[in-house]
Amino acid sequence: MEIQEHEVQLPDGSVIQDWLYLAGPNFVLVLCENSDGDFLLLQQRKYAVRTVVHAPIGGIIEPDEAPLHAAQRELLEETGLSARSWKKLGAYVLEPNRHVGKAHLYLARQLRLIHPKPLQPDIEAPNIAWVSPHRLSDIVKREESVASWTLLFLLAINETSGSPKAN
Repeated sequence: MEIQEHEVQLPDGSVIQDWLYLAGPNFVLVLCENSDGDFLLLQQRKYAVRTVVHAPIGGIIEPDEAPLHAAQRELLEETGLSARSWKKLGAYVLEPNRHVGKAHLYLARQLRLIHPKPLQPDIEAPNIAWVSPHRLSDIVKREESVASWTLLFLLAINETSGSPKAN
């Protein structure tokens, strides 16, 4: 992440000097749904929220890497899983005044185990938890979390509620 100072011209013609802009990388977040309709979450402690949270799979998109490829790579690296079905739930800038990167959100289905252990174990040593849609909804309502994760969880709940399973 790089902190930059920009000169910003407003619609009325006035100019703001030294506008702080955070140039952050684009990233992917992946929520996996199994054939039972449960979702894979990583239970881990995150420094910024200072508590154990339920997180999706995620990571930075490498230079010249397509977002879907990054999502597939992160899923394999973090869990040893691959998915046959991918649905892009959207791409969102999380802070429109400062940028901080764009989140590309995916729902992965038709999972299969490729490696019994993650290819690149996370330094935060997460526990893997499979949760029902009801439990995921409860996590959204009650857990202090990260806005991009909550957005992914809500989009996935909306995508899967009342619809036939694609698994």
